Amino acid sequence: MTENLSGIIDRQKQASTLLDLLKMFANYAFKKKWWIIGISFFVGLGGAAYNYYKAPSYKASLMFAIDDEGGDANGYLNLAAQFGISLGSGGGGSAFKGENLLELFKSRYIIEKTLMNESVLDGKKDLMINHLIRSDFDNFKKTIFSPENRTYFQDSVVSVIYMGIVKDKLNVSRLDKRLIFVSASFKSHNQYLSKQFVEQLLENVIKFYTETKTKKTRQNVSVITKELDSVKALMTGAIYKSASDNDLNVNPIRQLMRAPIQRTNIDAQVYTIAYGEIMKNLEIAKMNLMKETPLVQIIDRPILPLEKDKLGRLAGLIIWGFVAFVCLIIFYYFKFLLRLHQGKSI
Repeated sequence: MTENLSGIIDRQKQASTLLDLLKMFANYAFKKKWWIIGISFFVGLGGAAYNYYKAPSYKASLMFAIDDEGGDANGYLNLAAQFGISLGSGGGGSAFKGENLLELFKSRYIIEKTLMNESVLDGKKDLMINHLIRSDFDNFKKTIFSPENRTYFQDSVVSVIYMGIVKDKLNVSRLDKRLIFVSASFKSHNQYLSKQFVEQLLENVIKFYTETKTKKTRQNVSVITKELDSVKALMTGAIYKSASDNDLNVNPIRQLMRAPIQRTNIDAQVYTIAYGEIMKNLEIAKMNLMKETPLVQIIDRPILPLEKDKLGRLAGLIIWGFVAFVCLIIFYYFKFLLRLHQGKSI
């Protein structure tokens, strides 16, 4: 009981001491009020001027939905099932599902590919990266990229621009984890560049995503198609050879002369059966390809003119002035503690 009472008394003393300390600092800060107000005001004016002369940014946003279950291919799967043909459930795994698809937008391969695409801005056809350098990366304005050759220094420039894009310019997110809607936005000082970049970026992502997801099935279709062409050539050759042998067989009474014809007919029948089976396999492969091809539906595209992403002069005055005010309070507080520790007058 005595220990608890002693603890309560100590805490009351500490609280009283802290309250007295804060009162002392308040009196000290009040003496410096004109310095604090004046410096905060002029810093705020500087922030307002900076916002006024700073080039505005334009953000281009689009929204899309992706369905990697095959879209309209489900109807073909049901039709095939009625004829006893199984094409699988269509729920195969994908390396780019969920958050992985969002990271694909930010991958260096996709962004660099977009930067190296050609586009027309202000009547000038050039690589996207050159347009972006002129718009947002003035420190690299002497670096001109071409589709043919790249130097070591240019690779370094691409790395810097890539990091700047991922950090400050590009934003990709799912609107709701339970939904398939994805939003992507890109901002730069040129509204036409912002629009073209985000649209080209999406196109490159969809192309890479589709090619990667369907690569094995497309290879199967190609192999079966070549096999079908080979069997078709053999079947056609056997049919023509059978007709030619019939024309040359001037003595049909002799059975020995009929043997080559019968053998050719058998070959033609075998090739015909094989051709039918391969044709069925080709149709199955094509349906599988349709099933694995993702369906991407663009819901919203950026529409010009884009909205400016820029703080006004009043906002700059308030924000920069408040930041300066807080910094000055912290500065004078530590100065107050130092003077108190040195025993100087407050």
